[in-house]
Amino acid sequence: MASQGPTYVVGCTTTSESPYDDLGWTGTGSQAATDDTYAYITSASFDAGVISYRARNLMSTSPFTVPSDATITGVVVEMEHNWTAGTSAPNYALMQLVQAATRIGTDKGGAGLTVPASEQFTSYGGSTDMWGASLTPSIVNSSTFGVDYAVQSNATDTDYYLDSVRLTVYYTPAGGVSGHTSLIQFGVC
Repeated sequence: MASQGPTYVVGCTTTSESPYDDLGWTGTGSQAATDDTYAYITSASFDAGVISYRARNLMSTSPFTVPSDATITGVVVEMEHNWTAGTSAPNYALMQLVQAATRIGTDKGGAGLTVPASEQFTSYGGSTDMWGASLTPSIVNSSTFGVDYAVQSNATDTDYYLDSVRLTVYYTPAGGVSGHTSLIQFGVC
């Protein structure tokens, strides 16, 4: 497989949006690199059942250049993150692809999407996982393609840290030639 990137891009916003409306994010994190500059939630009220505001990472430029006649086969979202304090890992209450300000496909959020205790990339999706969406090259090549997410605490006084988010799109070129990988690295909120 060939690859492009990683390309770091700017484009994160956070919004209080029901049910992702209990607690805002602190710090804007780095928009340009994996550099231990975090978007985080360390509020004493980040307790069991509390959900962060919805965060959205979009490509503000169009670094994906998937050929228009290719077939998208899957998407991987990787979060470079960790948790401290509290007694159990938080999870993602929301993890869903977004296009032109609209979430598309399946929300993968839920109890199974937990955060590791030590900082590392965690992958969601796969090379053959379309996230329940009808993805096309024009969608993934768009500056408005990205991912929405929100974090939910499962214990008292949990702290959550997000360093970066990256996105990989897998596709098969026209004619069924071997796959190609494109990697986008997002800054964080």
